[in-house]
Amino acid sequence: AIGWVKANNIAKSLPRLHDLQANRFFETPVIGSCFTNGFVKVDEHGVELLNHDPDNAARQAYDFDLDLDTEPPHEWIKFLKELWEPDSDCDTKILILQEFIGASMANIATTYQRALLLSGNGANGKSALSLLIGALLFPEDTVSYVSPRRWDRDYSLAQLRNARINLVTELPETNALDNTDTFKSVVSGDYLEARLPYCAPFTFRCTAGHILSCNDIPRTSDSSHGFFRRFIMLTFNQNFGNSPFKKTEEEIMEAIAPERSAIILWALNGAARLIRQGAYTQLSSHEKSVQDWRAASDSVYDFALTCLEYPSDENTRLSTIRDEFRGWARSVGRMDEISSRALNSRLKKIEGLTPRTLRTGPGYQCRVKPRTEWSESIN
Repeated sequence: AIGWVKANNIAKSLPRLHDLQANRFFETPVIGSCFTNGFVKVDEHGVELLNHDPDNAARQAYDFDLDLDTEPPHEWIKFLKELWEPDSDCDTKILILQEFIGASMANIATTYQRALLLSGNGANGKSALSLLIGALLFPEDTVSYVSPRRWDRDYSLAQLRNARINLVTELPETNALDNTDTFKSVVSGDYLEARLPYCAPFTFRCTAGHILSCNDIPRTSDSSHGFFRRFIMLTFNQNFGNSPFKKTEEEIMEAIAPERSAIILWALNGAARLIRQGAYTQLSSHEKSVQDWRAASDSVYDFALTCLEYPSDENTRLSTIRDEFRGWARSVGRMDEISSRALNSRLKKIEGLTPRTLRTGPGYQCRVKPRTEWSESIN
């Protein structure tokens, strides 16, 4: 037998348990992160410590208090500056990293539909940065390490279900981004179907932020603007391999670990700035890196950058563009044959290049540059 008080408490709990089991209860959580001393809400005004409340729909929590009056993480900022200080956009790269980590902590990474791609030759600090992010800045059960090359497998995809951050430290050059439709769905937070071994399939929305690292930019057959706009590229141009001041990952961890709480607050403030701006801080080197990557992956895009002037007051027939493309492709050793239909389809994917219906057939609002200018671009 149970007493009246216990029975009354059980009765009050049943409606809440029903809400918790509802399919969509956890799909609209309050933006922020949970700590032992309360829930830290993040909005355009900054961060605010609130009391714990089931309506926050928080499923993971840090096992310590967050001090909103803590000092800035000086050692952490020093470490980041050492990674990028020679770069003219060093401070901007740090701002973007702050925004991205904070968005992942606050569970809004997929709102902005971007993944971080860290690129650069070895011994430049990418691995150390990923190690620190995974070990210090997120609760252990919210970190996953699932490469995009495995996102087409049900069991692998299921590992992203409760993740806030997904870290891939070695993205291969080939076959890493073959399934681009799934990649775009994961990064955008679309509904996905997955399952665990011996269990029934389930649907979920991935909310993790994805930080992918590579020495060589992965090849892709997707030439769409929608694919390339899913990335923010942070280039690492340092080489600490022969530096007399090189530190081990253990030494870096020892210096930065005491600032764990301060770094998390720093990141959540970055998420607040991201919400205010409505988009990530713009990075000039990112634009150039993505342009180079797309040109290396797509010969038609490379041709358009090199040989076409657009927007333009002139219109050029598709047949003329195709003839010029053939000549350019032969001169640079790229694909030298493409059908008019395939060429037209890929030209339409290039932002800023406007298709036109001319009296002589399909065309584009552009001007073909003189071939003397091609040579300068090719070389």
